[in-house]
Amino acid sequence: MIGFVAKRIAQFIPMLAGVVVVAFLLVQLVPGDPARALIGQSATPEQIAAVRQALGLDNPPWVQFYNYVVGLFHGDLGQSYFQKQGVFELIMIRLPATLELAFGAIVVSIVIGLPLGVVAAWFRGTWIDAAALVFSQLGVALTVFWLAIVFMYVFAVQLNWLPAIGRGTPLLEAFGLLLTGNPQPLLKSLSHLIMPAVAMGLQGAAMICRMVRASMLEVLDQPYVRTARAKGVSERRVVWHHALRNALVPTVTIVGLQFGGLLSGAVLVEGIFGWPGLGQLTVAAISQRDFPLVQGLALCFAVLFGLITLVTDLIHGAIDPRVRDE
Repeated sequence: MIGFVAKRIAQFIPMLAGVVVVAFLLVQLVPGDPARALIGQSATPEQIAAVRQALGLDNPPWVQFYNYVVGLFHGDLGQSYFQKQGVFELIMIRLPATLELAFGAIVVSIVIGLPLGVVAAWFRGTWIDAAALVFSQLGVALTVFWLAIVFMYVFAVQLNWLPAIGRGTPLLEAFGLLLTGNPQPLLKSLSHLIMPAVAMGLQGAAMICRMVRASMLEVLDQPYVRTARAKGVSERRVVWHHALRNALVPTVTIVGLQFGGLLSGAVLVEGIFGWPGLGQLTVAAISQRDFPLVQGLALCFAVLFGLITLVTDLIHGAIDPRVRDE
């Protein structure tokens, strides 16, 4: 297992280096001058040249890349052109909100998709199976953008059950206050989280449902499952204990990819619900041509996705020992 972990970590390092290079090159290809965007369209050429020199934009691209890489080795992601703060500090301020939203969405996906897929396979060919298949088709077809708007209109505007925008108290802080006997911040945080998390999580739930159902149908026909039934093991134990463990092997990969996709997909949902995460920060950085912030955000998303992939591989290896020998 130690060798398996070391191999996966070794594969993560070149991927991270490639992201640094690609992010820098893509930013260089973006049209427009950040110096002109920073001081306005009415600026004189002399003013623009002075700003470019102050920001180091007058250096050749290879010099800018060298300075950027040296800064990374020193833990410096640079300074935001427009917000006058360190890129690392800006990301750390917004990152907890995005992680909170992504975790909430993946919990929704698993809680709905996993049991629904198991039950659909258990009762295959019945109306329960048909209903699960209809849900999976609708979940994949309906876009997150449309679901978010519908949820906001129904539950926030018409029924006034949930707040339309904002985040509320951070969940970790709200749980801390709950331990002191104050449940209100936690309830408020959950009320803000429900709509965006469900809007993002339903599509993942549909995909997990389809994957679990297909895996369970394959596993339930295996000889060891028939042997367990022949020995008199209850059908409930056969399904939830013997079959589900092996059916989870491909599902873990899907969940990991879903979580990585939720981090990038949060850009749209955060804009709709006014969620103060990395999504809104990314949109602002790109529109303002804030190159250091764009590069820092690209690196942040790459690190997060790489860590998710690493954890997914480790869980996969723990469930299925054969993976460690690949």
